[in-house]
Amino acid sequence: MEFYGITAICGAGPACHLGEGMPKLLTLGDQKVLPVFGVDAKLRAFVGVHRALEAAGTEAFEPVLLGETYFDVAEKISAAVEAGEVELVVFDPVLNAEGWWVSETFEWPAEKFCDFFTAVRPVVEDVARRREDIPADRQPNPEALDKALDWYMGRMVAYIHGPSRMYSELKQLLDLKD
Repeated sequence: MEFYGITAICGAGPACHLGEGMPKLLTLGDQKVLPVFGVDAKLRAFVGVHRALEAAGTEAFEPVLLGETYFDVAEKISAAVEAGEVELVVFDPVLNAEGWWVSETFEWPAEKFCDFFTAVRPVVEDVARRREDIPADRQPNPEALDKALDWYMGRMVAYIHGPSRMYSELKQLLDLKD
């Protein structure tokens, strides 16, 4: 999967700076919300709505690749988060015809997003190396990282919910008595 932000060309709209040599990215309103897209159709629709709101003939927004994993996104946006330019990351937001953000697929406080993916990256890389038989001196590819992250998150959820909860749900489902 690839994740994209939107460059704010010609100073169109509020923006955050990713760091030296990096483009400024569009943010939503005064809330310091960074839209990030993993679904191409939602990215095109978002840019299309913004272009429809602009004067005819202007091209003020263009997609920019942020990376192929959540880890890449966290790394790319961390400077803007640390500078206080981004407070919330919203994945695949949808705008209405007036250009207002009306829904999202997933949102995460930006600092927590970056902290989480920075913290779990070494563990997930290790899981990917073991599951895909990748030597310790090589980086796992994005697909291996995605699979390892899915596995790791599944294990985390199972651990958090714990066997007692699963047992009580199974007991209720099967209508078992104590």
